[in-house]
Amino acid sequence: MGTEAWEMKTADLRLFGWMYRPRVFIASFLGYADDYKGLKPKRHYSDAVQRVMTSRNSVDLDLPKFTSGEYDALV
Repeated sequence: MGTEAWEMKTADLRLFGWMYRPRVFIASFLGYADDYKGLKPKRHYSDAVQRVMTSRNSVDLDLPKFTSGEYDALV
């Protein structure tokens, strides 16, 4: 099993979070797309994944706190 951290993208933003249940995305934080792009990005995806996992672990949710599965079944 992976980290189950998800990234939703727009042209300018990255929304990081997880799928709590099918069709239920919990956004943990967002960042500017440009900060994650290029040869020397200001931010790193590995840090974003860790931040999502920390956020998820700190929230009082019914277990399981996230769901796994194929993209088409979850969104």
